[in-house]
Amino acid sequence: MRKIYLAALSAAFATAAVAQADDPYLWLEDIEGAKPLDPSELPERDPKRPGLTKDAALVSDLLKLLLKIRSKETGVAAKLIARSDDLEALAAGVRNGLKLLSGWRYEQFGKDALDLVEGRLAFAIENGKLKMSRVAEAKAETVDA
Repeated sequence: MRKIYLAALSAAFATAAVAQADDPYLWLEDIEGAKPLDPSELPERDPKRPGLTKDAALVSDLLKLLLKIRSKETGVAAKLIARSDDLEALAAGVRNGLKLLSGWRYEQFGKDALDLVEGRLAFAIENGKLKMSRVAEAKAETVDA
């Protein structure tokens, strides 16, 4: 019996693969006879990243905004600079093992991302335009969002 790895069937699969088959229902026989994989046959997963609190989710959104700005400034695709799961990990407090905290990614984005997460960089709207500014050592008033 063939092993079938089935996560989800997309509309593209339904229209392309099934429409081109001699018998469009033949693959259903394979699925009906499929058995679960042994746990030893399952692919390894990345270790779980910490979950996001509501505040960390908001910080992650700000990091995504900063990433868009830096991507536009540098002309480098945002996906090459940082992945969403790395931004979420940074927002959740992870500092080790993130590519955005080393090398050219750190120079182009990571330093400012750390400053934002640690309260040394802030966003503001001035005359209808988004501005970023360094925050002085004095503690500013905080507002719960």
